[in-house]
Amino acid sequence: MTLFAGVVSIAGQIPVPEGLAAEISGAISRYPGDKPRIVQGDTHFIAQVVLPTEFVSCRYEDASGNSTVLAGEPLFPSTARTEVELLHQALLAGDDAFLARSCGSYCAAHWNAGDKRLVLVADRLGLRPIYFGVHSGMFFFSTALRVLEKLGVLTHRIDVRGVTEIAAFGYPLASRSPYEAIRTIEAGELVEVAPSGVQSRHYWRWSRIPAAGVADEDLPRAVYQSFMTAIDRRLRGETQALAGLSGGLDSRCVVAGLRERGAEVHTLNFAPVGSEDLELGKIAASALGTRHFEFSAGPADFWDRMQAAHQAWLQQIPATERSRQTHRLWSGDGGSCVLGHIYISDHIIGLMRDGNTGAAIDAYLEKNRIGVPGRLFVSRERERVLAYPRSGVSEGLQRLDGADATRRLHVFLLVNGQRRLLSKHYENIDLRRFEVITPFFDSDMVQLILGSPIEGFLHHRFYNRWLQEFQPAVAGIPWQAYPGHEPCPVPKPEGLRSQWDGWYDAKASSEIEKRNLTLAGELLRDPSLPAYLINRNVLRLARLLTGWRLGDYTHVIKCAATFARYAAATPASGRGR
Repeated sequence: MTLFAGVVSIAGQIPVPEGLAAEISGAISRYPGDKPRIVQGDTHFIAQVVLPTEFVSCRYEDASGNSTVLAGEPLFPSTARTEVELLHQALLAGDDAFLARSCGSYCAAHWNAGDKRLVLVADRLGLRPIYFGVHSGMFFFSTALRVLEKLGVLTHRIDVRGVTEIAAFGYPLASRSPYEAIRTIEAGELVEVAPSGVQSRHYWRWSRIPAAGVADEDLPRAVYQSFMTAIDRRLRGETQALAGLSGGLDSRCVVAGLRERGAEVHTLNFAPVGSEDLELGKIAASALGTRHFEFSAGPADFWDRMQAAHQAWLQQIPATERSRQTHRLWSGDGGSCVLGHIYISDHIIGLMRDGNTGAAIDAYLEKNRIGVPGRLFVSRERERVLAYPRSGVSEGLQRLDGADATRRLHVFLLVNGQRRLLSKHYENIDLRRFEVITPFFDSDMVQLILGSPIEGFLHHRFYNRWLQEFQPAVAGIPWQAYPGHEPCPVPKPEGLRSQWDGWYDAKASSEIEKRNLTLAGELLRDPSLPAYLINRNVLRLARLLTGWRLGDYTHVIKCAATFARYAAATPASGRGR
């Protein structure tokens, strides 16, 4: 677990004030006892916090005063040196081709002392975020948005488009953030800060990969071998692992891969009682031979619940069995999109193939119920705000014009939604105290899939073929199948709730509803809710109708809460138009 944040003088002439350096050091971690490591000079300052159980070396400094700080695992093919040293040498030499050989999840900051140049780099999928912006000749950056929010100099105005996209998709598109003055590093991007100014370029573009050239009958085996290589790269010869294990296929395949490599696997499941996720996860744990732990009560937020489950698991593990592996949680994140292609369909791909991109975008938004409640916004702003989700997808697809027409929307999803999938975890990794290991996001495996014809992958068709490459237990026990996708051929226990019917039972759902109604009341009294944008009367009506059970308008409440959350970080002047 690593975080870093810093500031540099763009022209190399403005000294970093001591108070600013101290403020960054104090904001980077909220965990008691964390002490930042510092890289600094008169015009640059970088603070880095590294968990004592971190698995890889995360900092390198050479004799010339050049430094690199790393978060995550690049997973370069060479093992001649530490990964951070390999990365350091590549950034020092401007070797983009070497960066493109990484298949892991990481981000880094590199300081070139001779050129007074800062370089920020993201992995090929951009999974580890870096937020950055410019103010008064100084360039600020951080792996956690909350650090820049704490400093306050870049959060004077919300980006209405970025916040709308968060409300609609769950994340902002492209390089946008919730604030006008803050950008987010993109997939395969390098950002350079030098006396000549701030520039960026991409050392890798997913829209330009060649065809894989693998025959359809050989593809399941090829993807399986690539997946197992992804497991091997991240396991690093260790004999123990900790993994999430739900009732779905993605986490099951990760655990199966670990077991096939001979690892003893501890598995966590934090689904509610009575859910398919809990019971099918238990069946999978028994079939795969793991040491299974269930935590069926906890916060409603997914990541907070995972953190609580991890802490509960740690408390019952003897101290003699704890190791660095206990803070590395293997996850199936990415599997449903990378391999299952869940957000797209035969119909959508047909429209893309025919060049009817506008209709494909509309079908995609409708299929996934993406949008914002129009009546929540005041009339003079409504049309503009309602157009943002569609225009964001359209612009994103235009940027991928080098990609095969049928693959373009899938690539868009990977470099936008999947890239942001773990951002909530990384935002609070200082308190969560564990890394998430994601073999489905191995860039080499993703490249193999994107280089193959898309039709066979839709609706989990390829996924179900791929399962046959694993040990028989993987496909021989029931799993949760996505509605409208290839069904599970194995009968499931009756009387359980699927995640699409409602993850929580009636009592827990009622408690969540009460909290949402309370939230609505707080929002109506919140002065930071932008009046130029949000119609409080509609929010008030949504609260009343939901409370009277005349409809479920929770989505209206959550949308308003999204705007209030980011507007609260801006001064009052930044909430206006």
